[in-house]
Amino acid sequence: MEECNEMLKQIDENKEMEAQRMFNNLRSHIDEDIIFTICSRKGEVNLITTLKDVNDFISVIVGDWGIPLIGHNVAVKKITSRKGEVLFFNEYIQEYHMVNSEEDLWKLKCDSFGYKIANSQISANSKWVGYDEEESSYQKKGGRNK
Repeated sequence: MEECNEMLKQIDENKEMEAQRMFNNLRSHIDEDIIFTICSRKGEVNLITTLKDVNDFISVIVGDWGIPLIGHNVAVKKITSRKGEVLFFNEYIQEYHMVNSEEDLWKLKCDSFGYKIANSQISANSKWVGYDEEESSYQKKGGRNK
C-alpha cells in the first residue's frame, strides 16, 4: 500500500510540474496573438486573440476577461502560438465539454493538474471536500467516503 501511495504521489507531482512548465511557456508569449482551442457543450471553437496574463491552474486572460482552464461549461483544450508551437494542451478536455457537478469538476482538475492543485481550488461553500490523503478516500463535507 505504501508503495502504491508513493507511486500515486509521484504521478501527481509529475502532472503539476508538467502544467507549471506549460504556464511558464505561456508567459513567454504574453502580448502575442495566440490560438485558443476552447471546448463547451456546443463543441470546439478556435479563437485567435492576444494573451494578456496567465493565472496558473485557473485561467488565461485575454483582453479584459478571463477564460477558465477548466470550468463547468467551458474549458481550454489547447493553446498554440501563431507559428504552431503548442504552448498548453489538456488531453482530458473533450470536444463537447460540460461538467455537471462539483465532484466531476474536481475529478477533471485532478486528472489535469493533480490532487494537490484540485484540492486547493475547492471553494469554501462547496459541499465537495475532495481527496483526503489521511483517509485515503474521496470525501463530501459532513459525510464519509463517496
